Amino acid sequence: MEQRDPTFNLLSEPWIQVEMLDGSTRKVGLERLFFDAHMIRGISGELPQMQFVTLRLCEAILYRAFGAPGMREGELLGLWTDLWNNGMFPQEDISYYFSTCREGFDLFGDRPFYQVAGLSYAAAEPSPIGALMPDVPAKADKTLFAMRSIKHAETLAFDEAARYLVVTQGYDTSGIKTPVTGNTHVNKGKVYPPKGLPGTGNCGGIGGTFIEGSNLFETLMLNWVLFDDLSGSQGLFGIDGDLPPWERTDIGPDMVQCEPVGPVQLLTWQSRRIRLVLDDDHSCVKGVALCYGDAMKPIDKQGIEMMTPWRKSDAQQKKWSLPYVPWMARKHDPNKSIWRGLSSLLAYGGAGSDGQPDLRPGVVRWVERLEDEGALDKGATVTIHAQGMEYGTQDSVFTDGVDDAVSLHAMMLRHDDVATVKTLEVIAQTDAAVGSLIRFVQNVSIAQGDKRRYSTMGDAAAGAARQDVATQAFDELDGIFRSRIAHFTPEDDPYAYSASWLQEVRRVLWRIAEDYLSESDVSIFGGGAMPAGRALERLRVSLNKLLGLPSVGQGQVESSGNGSAQE
Repeated sequence: MEQRDPTFNLLSEPWIQVEMLDGSTRKVGLERLFFDAHMIRGISGELPQMQFVTLRLCEAILYRAFGAPGMREGELLGLWTDLWNNGMFPQEDISYYFSTCREGFDLFGDRPFYQVAGLSYAAAEPSPIGALMPDVPAKADKTLFAMRSIKHAETLAFDEAARYLVVTQGYDTSGIKTPVTGNTHVNKGKVYPPKGLPGTGNCGGIGGTFIEGSNLFETLMLNWVLFDDLSGSQGLFGIDGDLPPWERTDIGPDMVQCEPVGPVQLLTWQSRRIRLVLDDDHSCVKGVALCYGDAMKPIDKQGIEMMTPWRKSDAQQKKWSLPYVPWMARKHDPNKSIWRGLSSLLAYGGAGSDGQPDLRPGVVRWVERLEDEGALDKGATVTIHAQGMEYGTQDSVFTDGVDDAVSLHAMMLRHDDVATVKTLEVIAQTDAAVGSLIRFVQNVSIAQGDKRRYSTMGDAAAGAARQDVATQAFDELDGIFRSRIAHFTPEDDPYAYSASWLQEVRRVLWRIAEDYLSESDVSIFGGGAMPAGRALERLRVSLNKLLGLPSVGQGQVESSGNGSAQE
């Protein structure tokens, strides 16, 4: 007798890992996630990035569960405000929507969630389940520094398989795939990435950005953008054809080049054709069939993609022979703390109101609009969270991940608030001041006779040494900036606050310089063309210009250091 597939419905079965407000952790299904969102702190999982992809899934559900097509901005704002003031999602609305599409949330069966029923390789056995898992290397000889060994990833329980399934649709690597039956893009027994289009999952090509509130309900609401200036007259709600995969029956095994029509499609973009393969007794998942799915151009999605910053791309204009410069998602730099990249998240085109485009993430613009309308208090504490993946070797392997957050008051999500402007100025001034510190260390090294290591000609050793200095400085400044940004309140005088902030930066950089000098085998007055004392004095002048004159007490400390005042 043929064994039937099991049932594991993601609406009721516990599969999403969450942290509750009381500090406990548990697993919940999608129904309970929405019903208890006001009691949940946030979504967690084996990988930090599970939070971003699961949050996007939930945002798509909100677009489908509430409101009606044709609602105007005032009506949409009223809907949002009523829900926000209620403090929790009404169970009847959520339950009704889920009742209309319950079958589409089953992990198995005729319409498996985020999968294609019956999908199989044309001439190969299913891949190991590790193919879904970024924290498991594809080859056994690469397991030394992996988060888990291959032998512990031979099978997955249904709940864990569901979590990794969502991650794979968002972040899967590019590279050659094994053909599945029904794929028409086979070339010599292989399927290559879509030509000229991104090969990774959609989330892997954007700078994932979301706003967190004090609980999951607030987080979901703050990222639920109902209308946006970049979306045109159509807005973001009730767009014809903007359906999630669990409401569709037209997704087949083949790779398709297409474009999303709205935020729901984009939030649940099916970048892969997948089917989870059960073990012999159907008690767990042992393998997977996986190939390319929907592929889209990586440009001009700013009207419907609300969870990434943007940049103008001359290269994409040339590539697509366009008469204008298109927009492209700006990815996060894994080598920089989030506060160092706040300009791309908070600055209006980097140039205020001089006609520059608004390149901020849509979720940031949305919070600003909510403040304008009085729906959100500018003193509310929120968090900007950045998540993403970095790839190597033609995007075919994972090399790094991004997961960073900074807390601030909602007023700082306004591009024109003085606190925002002053904060971005402090960050820019600090970047320049760290550059002065690097030059100081280079000059001291030259005084020691180590001209090659800190050569301005830019060899690898010099670059590594400069990076060491920058890393030390930014590491020591990290806690100061996170605290300063978090505690910048509407009651603070932004000019006095930023001036005091810059003094803290100055003290840290000056101490690093003096410590470096005291540990160096160099005379204050020696060193030929660049005595160390002169290098220190140059640093002082540069810091005066960039960060302001030191306070009285700080100036006394600087004057007493290493005899530099006598220089």
